[in-house]
Amino acid sequence: MMNEFSKKFLCIPVNLRPEYATGALRFCPPSRHDILAQGYPAGDHSVLDFVLRGKRNEQAFLPSCFLAGVFKKTRLWLEENHATGFHPLDFQKFMTNGQQIHEQGPDRIAFYDDVLTIAEEVDFASCMTGLIPG
Repeated sequence: MMNEFSKKFLCIPVNLRPEYATGALRFCPPSRHDILAQGYPAGDHSVLDFVLRGKRNEQAFLPSCFLAGVFKKTRLWLEENHATGFHPLDFQKFMTNGQQIHEQGPDRIAFYDDVLTIAEEVDFASCMTGLIPG
């Protein structure tokens, strides 16, 4: 459903599904229900690792730092790729290019690597006040 929506409206997809050896999310011991716990698309594992890292008091601010990074990176991507015009389908194709059952495509992985680099530069005070540089 989100994939179809993103063809007409700008959507920034992020999937916080954890990664396990099989690529499946397990809620219980292995069983015939495991197929129900698998999902598509694969998780954006570096993002999940980022928002769950650190001490408990830091974890409350990490999602805000991530959001600051994702909005800034999206703006930069739009400026670099679509100075004359933009259609949401362009971003949707970029984010799904090379996507497979158990892993995201290289464009999306690189996009979120850049997002996390930006998020690392955002300090917690900026996230609390909403004064994000750049």
